[in-house]
Amino acid sequence: MDEKKYLVSWSACFAHNGMESQSVATFADMLRFGECPNEYCFAALIQTCCRPDYARTGMQLHNWVVKSILCLDVAVGCSLLDMYAKCVSDGSVDDVRKVF
Repeated sequence: MDEKKYLVSWSACFAHNGMESQSVATFADMLRFGECPNEYCFAALIQTCCRPDYARTGMQLHNWVVKSILCLDVAVGCSLLDMYAKCVSDGSVDDVRKVF
């Protein structure tokens, strides 16, 4: 299978609404199989972390994205902004500002 199509299928697995734990497990499988996530994979996975109970996972993904320089990608950046904006529980927007 074409590598690009393969990464698209992984990304599609992450995009299912309401399936956060399955998305994170699928991401772990992707890494275990030696696949290198691209910007679309990260953008889709970060979108699944837009709930306060997945904020910690989202922050870990943010760290990974920064280390891989994918934070410069527009889709990834927008996903991070959305995640932080939806996960803010204390009224602070510091994390949103940092991403912006």
